[in-house]
Amino acid sequence: MLKRTLSLLVAAMLLPAAPASAADDDVLGQLARDLQAAHRLATGKGVTIAILSDGVDPGLHELSGRLKIAPDLVKRTEPDQRVGTLLASAIAGTGTIAGRPIKGIAPAATILSVRVRPSSTAAYKKFLQTDALDKVATGLRYATDHGAKVVFIEEGRGAAANTAKLAQAVDYALRKNVVIVAEASRLVTYEGKPTPPESLSYPVALPGVIGVGATDEKGRPLTKMSARNSTVLLSAPGTRLNVTGDGNQSRWYIYGPPTAAAWVVGTAALIKEKYPKLSPAWVAQALTVSVRHRPRGGYDATVGNGILNPVEALRQAARLNRLPGSAPPSKYAVRSTTRFGGLPDSPIKAVQWDETKLIRYGSISSAGFLLLAISLVIAAVSMVRRRRERLESTVPGGPLTDRSLGTPPAVAESGGMNHRPE
Repeated sequence: MLKRTLSLLVAAMLLPAAPASAADDDVLGQLARDLQAAHRLATGKGVTIAILSDGVDPGLHELSGRLKIAPDLVKRTEPDQRVGTLLASAIAGTGTIAGRPIKGIAPAATILSVRVRPSSTAAYKKFLQTDALDKVATGLRYATDHGAKVVFIEEGRGAAANTAKLAQAVDYALRKNVVIVAEASRLVTYEGKPTPPESLSYPVALPGVIGVGATDEKGRPLTKMSARNSTVLLSAPGTRLNVTGDGNQSRWYIYGPPTAAAWVVGTAALIKEKYPKLSPAWVAQALTVSVRHRPRGGYDATVGNGILNPVEALRQAARLNRLPGSAPPSKYAVRSTTRFGGLPDSPIKAVQWDETKLIRYGSISSAGFLLLAISLVIAAVSMVRRRRERLESTVPGGPLTDRSLGTPPAVAESGGMNHRPE
């Protein structure tokens, strides 16, 4: 079985935070400016984002009053730092870190934490032997039924995890108008060896899931961690983000595919605040048509359609939201009252038929068909008679009978010719 690689997700280290400088790279700096412009339009208020991961610290100050905890699907207490806490801080946290004010990607959104996996490396390896993303499927249904409008699935496995239960849960959420985002991470084996970047992981490979690739600060794909296949819809920087961890400890950061996906998750929440009825497919459309740095040819398996642009994604969502649900009727369209049984505009003139003429013509037609049938019977009888006479003159021993020929073998058709029995 395969599991996805997540930079420091299952082996996070407590290290000093080093703030990233927007001046050092154009892609990250531009993304920050785009997000700042997007926040003038939406902040995620009223939108619930479900994070399916290893749980979130319920005492996280940054999410005071905006954090909900689902029933624990793993039911295992661990002292390890939870990746879910770091992701929640990055997506919706507000406050200060090391004396500096911070604001999440969707700073007014509510987080719903659904724990679907353990945190420690040892426990996770054991967990993989018995769970084929079943808890992700259960957690996705729970999140859908408890108000989530955007779901971030921080899990990914190989083809063995492509189960009917998972596919049905994804389909259920999409039909309930829930946007699903997952990172398009590169898979590794139990031994830690990377698989080919073209290998598909699940659930990101399922239809309807928005897959996110990771780039560096210059927009180059992080090929050691990010996948290179058709699951990558768009990309975002997987560069280091300073976040708050368990116990409100501020000296944490995350980077790699989960960071990239967090950018898209937050942007999807901004769209859902402004246009709550917009379907998951149209949210994905708004994200893809609004990208910056679109690759040559329009699409590339490493970065997808290009790099996320939050403010333009909101503008494209507004355009899509204005589109009618169906095409307007043309001037030649039949009125609905007429089409569905209403009275016509004027009386219909029925054609009057002469019953005497109908009977006369019907009799003549019937007699003609009868004469034709009699002629065909006479012709068939004559043909059989002539054939029998020819055979009697060529085969010795008298007339040809079924007994004298026996049962003929099967005849194979070849080029329109029939092989005659000997």
